[in-house]
Amino acid sequence: MKKLVVHETGRKTSTMTPAELRSRIQRLRPSKPVREQLMAWLDEYDGPGFYNRKGFNHSARFAYNHLQSPSALLWLAGAAGVPPFALRKAKTVLRRAQPNTASEAAAVRSVLPWELVQALLLAREP
Repeated sequence: MKKLVVHETGRKTSTMTPAELRSRIQRLRPSKPVREQLMAWLDEYDGPGFYNRKGFNHSARFAYNHLQSPSALLWLAGAAGVPPFALRKAKTVLRRAQPNTASEAAAVRSVLPWELVQALLLAREP
C-alpha cells in the first residue's frame, strides 16, 4: 500500500513501501548478485531482520536512505533507468567520498536521490 507524503511545499506525493520496492526490483535486470542481496535485505525489512531493527513500518524511501551499499544504490538506479551521465556523476562523487560505506552511500544518494529512483520505478510497467 502506498503512503501519502506531504512535503514542506504542501505538494502531495506517494511513496512505496519496502514490499512494493522489492516487487519492482524483482522485475528488473535479473542475475546480478547485488540484486539478490538487495532483495534479501528488503525481504526482512518489515521485521527485525539480521540487523535487529527496532522500528518497522518504514517507507521504501526510508529503506533507500538507510541502505549502506553504494553498489546496491548504483545498481538500483541504473536498473530503474537513471541516465548514464547521472550514474557517471554518482561514481565520480563516490570516488571522492570518505572511504567508509556510510559516506560512500551518502555520496551516491546526493546525486541519485530516492525521488528520482522512485519516479523511474513507478514509470515502469507494474
